[in-house]
Amino acid sequence: QLGKIYNSSNWVVFVDPKVDLSFFQKSSSDEDELMIIHYSDQYTSASGYDDITVTQKSEQYNKIIFDQLQKKGVTADTTNINEIISLFNAVNGAWMLRLITAKKLTGAADSYFSREKMSILSAIKLCMAYYSHPNIVWIPISLEEMLRVSGGIGLSQKDGVLSAKNLGFERGPASDDVLLVGIEGPADDIKIYLHPVEVKIGQNQQAVLNKAHDQVLNTYQGLWSALWLNSNRDDLECKLSRNFFIQLILICCEKMKLYGIYPDEQWDLVLSDFREKLLNEQYIFSDALDALIGKGTIVSFGTDVLNKTGTLIDDVCLLEMPEKLGSTYMIRSVKAIEDELDQEKDELPWRLKSIYYSVPTTTTQEDKAQGHQDTVQIMEQDVSQQPNSDTPASQNEPTTVNNVEPIEEEGKQSEQEKEDFYGDKVQGMQILFGTDIVTGKPLLWLPNDTNQVFHTNTGIIGTMGTGKTQFTKSLITQLYRDQAHNFDKQKLGILIFDYKGDYNESKEDFIKATHAKVLKPYHLPFNPLALTKSRVFKPLLPIHTANAFKDTLAKVYGLGPKQQNTLFQCIIDAYAANGIIAGNADTWENIPPTFNMVYNLYTNDENIKKTDSLAAAMDKLYQFQVFEENPEATLSLFELLTQVVVIDLSGYDADIQSLIVAITLDLFYSQMQAAGSSKMNNQYRQLTKLILVDEADNFMCEGFPSLKRILKEGREFGVGTILSTQFLKNFGTGDDDYSKYILTWVVHNVADLKSSDVDFVFKTEPKSTESQSLFTDIKELKKHHSIIKIGNAKPQYIKDKAFWELYRDLNLD
Repeated sequence: QLGKIYNSSNWVVFVDPKVDLSFFQKSSSDEDELMIIHYSDQYTSASGYDDITVTQKSEQYNKIIFDQLQKKGVTADTTNINEIISLFNAVNGAWMLRLITAKKLTGAADSYFSREKMSILSAIKLCMAYYSHPNIVWIPISLEEMLRVSGGIGLSQKDGVLSAKNLGFERGPASDDVLLVGIEGPADDIKIYLHPVEVKIGQNQQAVLNKAHDQVLNTYQGLWSALWLNSNRDDLECKLSRNFFIQLILICCEKMKLYGIYPDEQWDLVLSDFREKLLNEQYIFSDALDALIGKGTIVSFGTDVLNKTGTLIDDVCLLEMPEKLGSTYMIRSVKAIEDELDQEKDELPWRLKSIYYSVPTTTTQEDKAQGHQDTVQIMEQDVSQQPNSDTPASQNEPTTVNNVEPIEEEGKQSEQEKEDFYGDKVQGMQILFGTDIVTGKPLLWLPNDTNQVFHTNTGIIGTMGTGKTQFTKSLITQLYRDQAHNFDKQKLGILIFDYKGDYNESKEDFIKATHAKVLKPYHLPFNPLALTKSRVFKPLLPIHTANAFKDTLAKVYGLGPKQQNTLFQCIIDAYAANGIIAGNADTWENIPPTFNMVYNLYTNDENIKKTDSLAAAMDKLYQFQVFEENPEATLSLFELLTQVVVIDLSGYDADIQSLIVAITLDLFYSQMQAAGSSKMNNQYRQLTKLILVDEADNFMCEGFPSLKRILKEGREFGVGTILSTQFLKNFGTGDDDYSKYILTWVVHNVADLKSSDVDFVFKTEPKSTESQSLFTDIKELKKHHSIIKIGNAKPQYIKDKAFWELYRDLNLD
């Protein structure tokens, strides 16, 4: 019968029900999707409800929450949404109903009301995790709900002890967000702590935080005076108010347990062990924690906040968090947040569980009359770190809860070993990618350390103007300037293919920072037909070299089989003209021919037709004089790469650009093989050469084999490749899935983005929560912000270390 009623109604209200919430919780199943919306609790000694509202039409609630989170770059699945609805119901069921009203009034799912209330739920999770303690159960109570219900049960909303007037809502600013109530045992010595929490989200200027500070203190004082430190404490109204307050605590505790909010918390300790004592006023209100965590907390999810910090300012704790956490904490469990905070003890070191150690005390009636006597034991080492432990600070001077690392004197670190941001000793180069916007930690890339990343192949993606080039320049500059810490002090050669002119002589700051040598595609000082002997003998080396050059021209210019054969024969004839015979390895030491010699053989052969695409390609290469024509004036490419070398391709036709890159990579691959494996020591591998293909969009789609070979095999030789492009999809064109050869990803804002692009780059499951969240986040990234994924680590959101910042810090002007 109930099922029929649910199915035909928008919602169903049970008036004065003879059942509790668990009846409906047990009645609900995946099929009926029954959702409880209770918002009129009775809070009498019977622990009942005036009414309970349920609905089977949950789609509108799910959509509002989903849209609000998605607007903030957080994608939630069905389980997440249900958990959020449960938290709404556990804290303030009325907010759920008002979400619908707020949407209809504003016409937008991301109304301020929705944003505000959802950030309050995130703050509740944060505070429960931040103040977690094995001996204290923290119960969150909606202050707004408490005032509403106190009027509903007959306590005067205008003049009663728990009225808005007496709690400071009329005489000055006060908080109506959350009250954390701490219950600490044992059963024969129960202490109750009051800790109001005010939540702010957005552009939280100092004036906003100052007001919040006053709100917290006024609320704390109002509650304390109303419930305990009042001269009329034994009056009937005060006793009724305390009884109401205890009932409120128990009901809220029941809800937290019922809805599975923080299952690790000891809810039964309050509901079973302490219930009788609490109902019979066998407890005291204590202010013993005020000196440690303040009389209340301001949680500020700030738009401009990058680091998590905690400060104690004039008896109020200020927790400043990045605005994104006001949404992401919605889908994280309290335990997950607590574990995250445990790992960030350097940033938020003074957690309650590490500085407060209570000992059982026998509380006398005289102590109880004073209202706040307690015995607190704090470990000596923690006392020494406490604010004001030696000398009292000015009340207006904030006491920072964030570690400030001492500035290390120069020369204290060895050249081969320095301390990284984890505090561990590491060897090798350390490259600062940027600052993690969630943890506030510097994110370092360790290219020598195979424990962090097995190889250094890197993909850098971002639409024009997002800061992609600034990030890449910073990365190259740091690699160059930190090469003294390369394994065995090996010099690092860096080859840059510059498609847009971002690294040429016009960029004086980059040239000055890296001492780069810039080459134009005119008389390039290396010979694509040079023969490079590898350590493992390769028979018929001239044939292999000629064939690679032929294949490259064929791909760029679409040569047919006959044209390819003609070109191949011309190259072999050029080798023979210089005394180089494919089957005689002794002749391979002779001076190799240059492209000009091949071109002359081609043009002078009267039997070759000169009107096809091969002729056009040969003529173009010759006219542009791309490669040095004098073989004795050329160098080995690897001999040239002992510094930063830029090949400036800007302003050249696309076919010339692709041809130069492809031929150079062919040469690079053969010489990489000849150079042999790089050195290793435990997990540290020597980095020898690095290739950057800037704006590689068009080049990757050509499918040149040498690029894939270098990506696939370069690790063994200490070679890394950086591919910079505007679109994620460029890494998975046709049969060439370059993403499987890349372990480090730096993704800036991408305008033309598909979910499938995210999946093959980040290896996420299609339509999964992670995939959808990354998709949304990438679309909303600001300039100089990126998502970093290194190896198997989870993606990290950072503010880049841009080149202009690095150059400023280097002070080279």
